[in-house]
Amino acid sequence: MFNCMRYFILILVLLFVVGCQSCVDVDNGVKMSLGDAVEFAELSECGDYEFDLDNAYCNEASGTWWFGLDLEQEGCNPHCVVDVNAGVSEINYMCP
Repeated sequence: MFNCMRYFILILVLLFVVGCQSCVDVDNGVKMSLGDAVEFAELSECGDYEFDLDNAYCNEASGTWWFGLDLEQEGCNPHCVVDVNAGVSEINYMCP
């Protein structure tokens, strides 16, 4: 019972953290939570892969959320990029 309660609390904390992290476009003040970004990503081509939310970051200059994808592409570092203004996402392969 105690272990179940620990997992329940951990899940609640993770949901709170994911839902409370926001990305703000510095040009116009449009804001999107990481939770909303994940929802948009799941509906796009990004949704075909697992997300690495541990290293999610906001690029306020471009108004985008970035998070890694479990996607192998030789010589590349694929990320899902979610535009906070348009609510659309796409894969950026980040190849040199």
